[in-house]
Amino acid sequence: MTKTLPPILGHPLDYVPIDRTTQPITPTRFNPPTLKRAAVAAAIAGTATGIAFFAPIVALGALAIAIVTAGVWATDKLIKAIDSHGE
Repeated sequence: MTKTLPPILGHPLDYVPIDRTTQPITPTRFNPPTLKRAAVAAAIAGTATGIAFFAPIVALGALAIAIVTAGVWATDKLIKAIDSHGE
């Protein structure tokens, strides 16, 4: 006698209900601030990629400065947390 067990987490992954109604699709509309942010992000990414490709020593220097800055910031946060611990 063979008995099949039900799926552990509900429906199997390939389960598609046949009688499900479809949702109406509305086109995505981007607002001007979203487009501006996307343009700025693309410019920054393009600049960073260009610098990393054409002047890798500049990119490594910027990365080193960013790491040191993050370390100083994190150390400052830790010192403030330790100082305010007993209050």
